[in-house]
Amino acid sequence: MKNRLHLFSWILLVFPFVVSCGGGDDDSGSSEIGKIAFTSYTEDDNHEIYVMDADGDHQENISNHSSWDTSPSWSPDKTQIAFVSRRGGSWQIYLMDADGGNQRNISNSSSWDNEPSWSPNGNQIAFVSRRDGGLQIYVMDADGDNQRNISNTSSVDYGPSWSPNENQIAFVSNRAGKDQIYVMDADGENQRNISNNSSWDNEPSWSPNGNQIVFALNRDTNTEIYVMDADGDNQRNISNNSSWDNEPSWSPNGNQIAFVSGRAGHAQIYVMDANGNNQQNISNNSSADDSPAWKP
Repeated sequence: MKNRLHLFSWILLVFPFVVSCGGGDDDSGSSEIGKIAFTSYTEDDNHEIYVMDADGDHQENISNHSSWDTSPSWSPDKTQIAFVSRRGGSWQIYLMDADGGNQRNISNSSSWDNEPSWSPNGNQIAFVSRRDGGLQIYVMDADGDNQRNISNTSSVDYGPSWSPNENQIAFVSNRAGKDQIYVMDADGENQRNISNNSSWDNEPSWSPNGNQIVFALNRDTNTEIYVMDADGDNQRNISNNSSWDNEPSWSPNGNQIAFVSGRAGHAQIYVMDANGNNQQNISNNSSADDSPAWKP
């Protein structure tokens, strides 16, 4: 779904989109058998949150609702998942327990809220809202209290991803004329463009050690997964495929990256090593799957 994020103004009228980020301590072995939450498009044209092993086994629907649910983001303590649902009539941020229980609306606004991203300490959630007219980055407490706009610009800002040290938030803005990766302090200060490309850049996700940012770059009508240093230097293509690849999410130990690709003919969840090697389809479904989020 997010392979069209560079056409963002059109997309937000039709679909939500997601940017998920990885982080936390490694609780898996060398083969990276952890858990990945993701969105799957069901046969009845619904969207549900699923969880699977990081090798694709044991896929389980945990949201189980008649409305669209998408954009999962794990809490750092692994006990909760933030997600987006339109079950109340507009897209809102919800929380549920890791097994799908106790689902509740925490953003509770009359506007469009999307793209939840947990702070590393679990106390706050960054998200996107258009309640002030245009899309802006907001932060709220994990229970939904104390919601405030931290990007505060006249441009379109979206795709928040919290740095592992909690001091910064990477995000996407069109203020340079096209979508680029920006970084700001966690209070919204010191906003600067770090990708600085002539192409469209979006979907940033910090590496667990904070040294790199993986992102999607659209150039020559194709979208690929790139990695750059946290200051924007040393940008390189790691997916290198003729099909579109997007929505990268780091594994907790930084050794692998989950992403979405259309190379199977429709969106599927893939995993590759952090250098781009060993790319493999792990969701392997006839339905479309996207929005991978690795369990911390």
